Amino acid sequence: MAASEMMVPEKPRQKLHEEWLLREQKAQEEFRIKKEKEEAARKRQEEQERKLKEEWEEQQRKEREEEEQKLQEKREREVIPVTGG
Repeated sequence: MAASEMMVPEKPRQKLHEEWLLREQKAQEEFRIKKEKEEAARKRQEEQERKLKEEWEEQQRKEREEEEQKLQEKREREVIPVTGG
């Protein structure tokens, strides 16, 4: 059998190549969409974590302020001078 007989005819080869290109393009598009979704999910997660951290820090700040206020009031009660005779 000669080498030319073993070769795929040009038209089917072209069709196979076009089909391969279409599959490749579809796979790349699916990959791009998947990556975009992953990036969007990552950004949502980061934003949620940032908000939770801000809320936690605000709560901690309020608790510290309340504790400081209580200590200040306690000190003020202890320092009140006794007046009298």
